[in-house]
Amino acid sequence: TDISQTENLSDKFPERVKNMQVFYDEWWKSTEADMHYASIPLNTPNNENVLLTVHDLHSEDPIPWNQDLIRKGEQQPKGYYLIEITEPGNYQFDLYRYPPESNFAINDTVKEIASKPNWNGLAKGIGIKVVGGQIKLNDFVFKQDGNASESHVSVTGSLENGTYRLAASFITPDTSEFPAYYVNITKI
Repeated sequence: TDISQTENLSDKFPERVKNMQVFYDEWWKSTEADMHYASIPLNTPNNENVLLTVHDLHSEDPIPWNQDLIRKGEQQPKGYYLIEITEPGNYQFDLYRYPPESNFAINDTVKEIASKPNWNGLAKGIGIKVVGGQIKLNDFVFKQDGNASESHVSVTGSLENGTYRLAASFITPDTSEFPAYYVNITKI
């Protein structure tokens, strides 16, 4: 009789609510052991590169989830990517501010794209000044000087098999960090 379920029946059936909560709590506890972040394997079947985007980042901070937010550069989430090295060796991490295919430099201020009928435009892209890039893999830190007028900063490191928490960031002139929104990883 209450198709939209607007009437709260919990007060009328407190024992049923209690039993349902106990059942739910027991079920939830039984599933927790299976919950974990999946790692991203870096060795693809054809040894191709792997592109991580800020969408893959594990973070409690707001993630720039669309190109308007990417362009604005206001959100600077701290977090990590969970990666798995399946083949030891030297890896190159190319850190990008903008999507790699755009070929925009890290410090480019990209023109706004105006809205049109039935289509939202995009905000002006705000470039950043950087002096280098940094990769943190668990307790390892790899750094490389870089030029803001390039499209990316490349950082290399030698890695053994295993699962790593990867944090990728640009280093700014005041030594603060700005997250790389895109990380292209290649085994070299």
